[in-house]
Amino acid sequence: MKQLPSESFADGTASPERRVAPRFPSGLSLVERALVHAAYHCRAAAAWDMLRRRRVKLLIYHGISSRPASDAITNRFGYNVPVHEFERQVEYLRSRCHVVRLDDALSGRGLRRSRINVVLTFDDGYENNFTNAFRILRRFELPAVFALTTGFVRDRVPLWNDVVEFLVARAAPARVTLAWDGDETSWDLAETDGPSGRAALYERLLVLATTVQQERRAELVRTASEALGVPIDHDAIFAVEDYRPMTVEQVREMSASGLVEFAAHNVQHFLLTRAQPETRRAELADSKRHVEEWIDVPCSTFCVPGGAYDAATVNEAFELGFERILTSDGGFGVPGQRFVGRSGILQGMSPPEFADLVHGPVGALTRRVRSMLAS
Repeated sequence: MKQLPSESFADGTASPERRVAPRFPSGLSLVERALVHAAYHCRAAAAWDMLRRRRVKLLIYHGISSRPASDAITNRFGYNVPVHEFERQVEYLRSRCHVVRLDDALSGRGLRRSRINVVLTFDDGYENNFTNAFRILRRFELPAVFALTTGFVRDRVPLWNDVVEFLVARAAPARVTLAWDGDETSWDLAETDGPSGRAALYERLLVLATTVQQERRAELVRTASEALGVPIDHDAIFAVEDYRPMTVEQVREMSASGLVEFAAHNVQHFLLTRAQPETRRAELADSKRHVEEWIDVPCSTFCVPGGAYDAATVNEAFELGFERILTSDGGFGVPGQRFVGRSGILQGMSPPEFADLVHGPVGALTRRVRSMLAS
């Protein structure tokens, strides 16, 4: 998830490639955390909504997990939000915000003037989006957008990041050497964390997988599998509930509910800025076609995988018939936008931190101050 200022490109162009590291809820400074908690208990969000009318906030979720906790490797970056946290957040949104459909948010129809208008989005297509998230949304009758990595759903091939997590978490050797593109590095897996530990190996693999030419990513993962001595066994991987994809039947059931819009998230979750032009075009076009075939409704939204985009990606997506592109750049949406930033929700956000991410004012003001100081 990327926390960058949102930009609108009226002509469908984008600035050079954009990617940053994820920011954790615990990344707040002590002063920021104190201000966030004070604002929450003083109900500053409601006053801020009154001052900043008709604002639209898009939120990104990934997995909605039945597991209550993570460890040093599993869900290390907090993308899987436990279902009890998600349910608490949905209850907050239902009582303090106005949850709207994406079409309504971006057309300006039915927006509240005195409450923040929120669009819920879910990336990747995990089965727990159906079993956990959709169950809760249906109970509260709240709309949402689900962006599908269509190869994950159609072919039931695990997502590359889950494969890496699975391999590193189960590696048995005390020491592992990884040779890749002429660089050979060793890690002491007896250490859980630290510069030479299991977590360091995991993070190194993630960096390699997101910087390598994406057509070579599967080769990198196979190389890691061999070095770690753990086979890439799809059945074993999918025995872990959080790694499983939705089925096409579940997609159709969600679509029939009238609450859910489906978006494309490409086919193989490639970072399209790191793919050849022909691969990029195929990923965009094929994912759009797959979604449309499954639900028999035009797929007009593309959610950028990995937060990485450039002018070529954006222009080609519009050329292929996508009407709007959702990024991971944070900020607020504006009716009429075709290029909109979203804000990521991670595991472990306290209620005050969640409320401030949705409404402000503390996060918005501190970002403005930092921007002024930096300039």
